[in-house]
Amino acid sequence: MNESKYPKSLSILLALNLCALLTLLLLSMDEIGDGARFVSGMTGMQSIVMALGLGLIALPKAKGKRLGMLGILSMAIAAPVIILYCGHLLAEGSGIERTEQRVFTLLSFYAAAIPLLILGVVVVHEGWSANPNSVRRQCFLYLCFLLGVAGVVVNYTDLGPPALLAIGFAMISQSLLLICLPIMKGCRLRLIGMGIVTIIGPISVAPVAAWIAKDQFNLRSGDRFDMVMLVVFAAAIVLSLLALFRLRHGWIAEEAKRKVGWLGNALLVLNLFAPIGLYVLAMGLTDGGLRDEEWLLLVPGWLFAAGLALMALGRGVGDLQPIKPLRGTGEMSFLVGAGMLSMVFLIQENPDNKGLFYNAVEFGLIFLAFHHVTRGFVSRWVRDSVQRFLFKWTVRGVPALIALAIIGVSAFYGLGKTMANSALAKYKAASEAEGWSYDINDYIGEVPADDENFYMAKPFSGFLYTMKVGEKPVYLNPTIKTNVEAIIDKKVYPKHRIPESPSSTSLTKILHPRDFADQLRTGEG
Repeated sequence: MNESKYPKSLSILLALNLCALLTLLLLSMDEIGDGARFVSGMTGMQSIVMALGLGLIALPKAKGKRLGMLGILSMAIAAPVIILYCGHLLAEGSGIERTEQRVFTLLSFYAAAIPLLILGVVVVHEGWSANPNSVRRQCFLYLCFLLGVAGVVVNYTDLGPPALLAIGFAMISQSLLLICLPIMKGCRLRLIGMGIVTIIGPISVAPVAAWIAKDQFNLRSGDRFDMVMLVVFAAAIVLSLLALFRLRHGWIAEEAKRKVGWLGNALLVLNLFAPIGLYVLAMGLTDGGLRDEEWLLLVPGWLFAAGLALMALGRGVGDLQPIKPLRGTGEMSFLVGAGMLSMVFLIQENPDNKGLFYNAVEFGLIFLAFHHVTRGFVSRWVRDSVQRFLFKWTVRGVPALIALAIIGVSAFYGLGKTMANSALAKYKAASEAEGWSYDINDYIGEVPADDENFYMAKPFSGFLYTMKVGEKPVYLNPTIKTNVEAIIDKKVYPKHRIPESPSSTSLTKILHPRDFADQLRTGEG
């Protein structure tokens, strides 16, 4: 029952490839380099893995399984490379900046390669017809990528759109592939629904966020874009959490539950204390967080490895049910690790506010420890009737709490603005009764005459212009503008005018700062 459907050597190859990609993602996120070099590097590495996989197919023990193994390699190795090239070409053809192109290319590859590699390992053990819960796995990994790039989006909101689009592009591309595979039989509509909720749903929030930013908060265009981007990204995370909750495994009867085992207990205890120990070690290596913050990557690196191990131990095998304490703690370990990646990035990029992000890392470790204790140990001691009651009402209660939170926040801000406008109106009325004015024209006064106006003097008068909507500007003093620009282009001490052995006569030809100022004032060359 527990035997792999395909040779375990193929599973080991895919697992090593997954570990290599996760390591590269951790170590080279800030040093992507040229986009074309990244594409060629990833293509070369995946080509080596493909060649090794084809070598495994040629071995005698693969007889009768070669077609299925070739399908696994095509899905887990070849498909991400194709998505990588499509993403690279799409980024280059879209006309976005070079940095945004690299971000789009990087994330579109990783967001496709890591989920498909994990699914490939599952298919090696379970087979193509096992029909694992691939929809939930896709949603879970989509959420992990969102949390992992949240720091980049918060710090550089202009990179938010390419990051979100890259993850969405990768998820849509691989979902279209998975729909055609037998492992998604009976789950295709659910996969499409998950995509609509988690990818298209956040985009529908953008017009509402833009209206609130413009009409309610009166933000400028640049600030409006930043707010809309952050709201869309936050909506994607919230909707992914909701979808992950709705796609969770159903109730498992007491007689069908599997024991955690000594290895699972040991890993739970280790993952309870190891992240805290690694964080203390990293703080010591960085002199309390004052330098070399890269050592903090030890914490998310461990959380990723422990999360994969816990999820592997807790997965359902054949007709056996999954071990929920192990799988739940593994998923939470992976999610917290993804969030800590963002915190490490923000610590490196914001030295003035690093204390806040260190507090966020510490809060994440405390939350993870609390979750491990309650989900990994305490939940096993709770009576079956109590667990069934909690399971039943969380299905109804969580969506209701989310709806109440949305309504409550909207009502809070709506009521707050109404009260603020009322208080402001009363304050202005009382101030105007005392003689104060809130009209800026009352304080500007009359426009001074041209001969007394600073901006009517040379060289500023050369840059006065009028312009109609949709037309080019018409300068009022084009001659002065041309002369001033010619003077500005000159260097104060032009080296090409200084001979190798300057004489007193030649030195007088060098432009003096006072002469330069006089020429600016008069507008003469």
